Amino acid sequence: MIKYEDGHPSALAIKKLQRLLEVDHETSELLEALQSLQLPGNSDFAVRKLLIDMNSVDILLNLFDLYTPVGDYCLCTLLLNVLSRIIKGHSESVGEKHIQKLINSLFKLINELEENPSTDLKFSLIAAIYSVLHLSCTKNERNRTFISQTQTVAQTINFFMRIAELFDDLPFNTFYPALKEGCGFLRSLTLDDDLDVEFGLGSENARTIAKSDLCLEVFVKLISKILNSSNVSGISDLFQTLSAIITREELCTKFASFNGIDILMQTIYSNINSTTLELHLSNPSTVRAACRAIRNCVSRSPELRSSFLTSDSGADTGLEKLLNSALKIPSCCDEAKAALRDLDCKVELQELWNGRSQSGLLNSS
Repeated sequence: MIKYEDGHPSALAIKKLQRLLEVDHETSELLEALQSLQLPGNSDFAVRKLLIDMNSVDILLNLFDLYTPVGDYCLCTLLLNVLSRIIKGHSESVGEKHIQKLINSLFKLINELEENPSTDLKFSLIAAIYSVLHLSCTKNERNRTFISQTQTVAQTINFFMRIAELFDDLPFNTFYPALKEGCGFLRSLTLDDDLDVEFGLGSENARTIAKSDLCLEVFVKLISKILNSSNVSGISDLFQTLSAIITREELCTKFASFNGIDILMQTIYSNINSTTLELHLSNPSTVRAACRAIRNCVSRSPELRSSFLTSDSGADTGLEKLLNSALKIPSCCDEAKAALRDLDCKVELQELWNGRSQSGLLNSS
């Protein structure tokens, strides 16, 4: 282990930021300290815990407050990016007062987009704010509850709506990072991963998000615009978020009423010849999701079995063969068997345990 005579470089950088916060300083001094905190060796869990114990969250957000009024979006973004690195896995270090500061800044930036939408740096700062909010909600029901009681979800939907309006006028990469982080933030509100809370409100938050005014409509509109622009980035973020918030039948029906199913199928068809699809059988999570989707469709609507197994011309779709191939992936075996069973295909279901001892394993007394 490396030993430092004057202390760990990250600790020295935080001390320097604290001093700069108390006196007039040059921006270059601040940038130097922030760059030191971004070095790869400073991402270690123990180092980040040390920085949190040194009050780094308050220091960085106080500096953020200092530079936000002067419109130095680049520096503010850097401050929040450093903060994100520090609080990852330490969401308990972020409290309601910190979150409220970020929410206030987020609302202000979103409202400013109505007047001056062409500033790339604003979108970068919005992305940085969403990143911190996302990490603040991970395994932290208290923070999720606090945020869900504010207008942050509604403002986020308004932000997505603004992106849809500006889609044809701005380069996609201008707003994509903010869209990606915003989706990640919404998904974080639907989690139920806080071990200190017996019953979280993730499912309730998911329903609230989906029922927000224009939420599903805006998602479908954004996906449609991205598809028409032949841009793949962003679609997965939007669909992952939709899968997290559409948790009830009435929400599925509402999604379908906005031509959501048509957009979903269009997304699949537009990428059907992509060589990337050939990699999916080596991706267990994708295979499991596909098997579950097939199983859910045919178990609830058995009349769809023939549509999955044969094409309009009566030819074999090859689905049964693919599902049998998925059986070779240990982590996908259960899902693949469930799909084969509900498709009424041949499948060998094993009885894992029947309560009877096998000969030779137990000695009779």
